[in-house]
Amino acid sequence: TYVEQLGDLDAETGVVVFPFVADLFLVLAFDGSHTQHLATRETLARLDIPRDEALALARTNLDARLEEIEQRSLEEDTEPSRVAMLVTGWDLEASLLLLDDLWARIKLNARGEIVACAPARDVMLFADTADEGALVRMGEIADEVIDLFLPVMFFWVRRRRWLRFHAQADSANTNHACE
Repeated sequence: TYVEQLGDLDAETGVVVFPFVADLFLVLAFDGSHTQHLATRETLARLDIPRDEALALARTNLDARLEEIEQRSLEEDTEPSRVAMLVTGWDLEASLLLLDDLWARIKLNARGEIVACAPARDVMLFADTADEGALVRMGEIADEVIDLFLPVMFFWVRRRRWLRFHAQADSANTNHACE
């Protein structure tokens, strides 16, 4: 996995990684205007940021950086759209999974559960499970843009927190189950 490729995470130069959900991990990074640097234990110590406070700080910084998050419909011919995309303009779309308030606002307009996927760093798709065919369509769209370095793409369902989403469809209905 990607996290295994980061090397010895317990070393002083180890990259700062947090488990998120299932086998999805958060890797902290510093994004400058022209560079990106993965956060290491050494970097956090130099900046006097305790590791146990780094994730909260990352969420705060992400929220502050994303003044305007645009929601785009990906299907102009359906009303309302079955699949939507969030756009930040900073290639941080996959990081939007961290913003609980954002997903709470999105949930207010949903009839079912919110399911999201991030097939690439700069792509965040989501759909409402109450919209017939939305998950299949979201999977089709994701397949068109999937990051080739991802061995597999997962859907996540929002139930007060993110959980891995499994959908098994037969011709009559769809059953939803989570780990």
